[in-house]
Amino acid sequence: MPFDAALAELQSVVGRLEAGGLPPEASIANPLDLLADAREERFGDTFQGMLEVAAKAYDAVLMIHVVPFMVDAGPVIERLAELSAQAPMPLLHSMMGTLEHRDAWFAKMEASGVPMFNDVEEMAWTAGVLARYPAIRRNLAKL
Repeated sequence: MPFDAALAELQSVVGRLEAGGLPPEASIANPLDLLADAREERFGDTFQGMLEVAAKAYDAVLMIHVVPFMVDAGPVIERLAELSAQAPMPLLHSMMGTLEHRDAWFAKMEASGVPMFNDVEEMAWTAGVLARYPAIRRNLAKL
């Protein structure tokens, strides 16, 4: 699926979510921005809708999760880990902010098959390496 078509389809899914409770201030472009007050329901509903499109249009999903001090990330991580375990594609998750239970949250996501990162740059670099991996393997086979 061409990128523009995939983005339009993603916006369509998120538009349905917006009608069902996603605040109008939330970004429905790529990236999706759920806003700082997002709790497990908003994360879960958006994640499920995103997977409807992403599985057909994208190679991987990179999640940037900034945890503000006023949100308990525990229930969010529980919901994301539950959904991630059945995701039909690779997921990478960067988590920043108020991380009082960082080790437990990282372990929960990693047990669901999601590599965890301390910062966005490290996650993006890793995604780039993974994207180039097939070409690297082909080049090594020629040696």
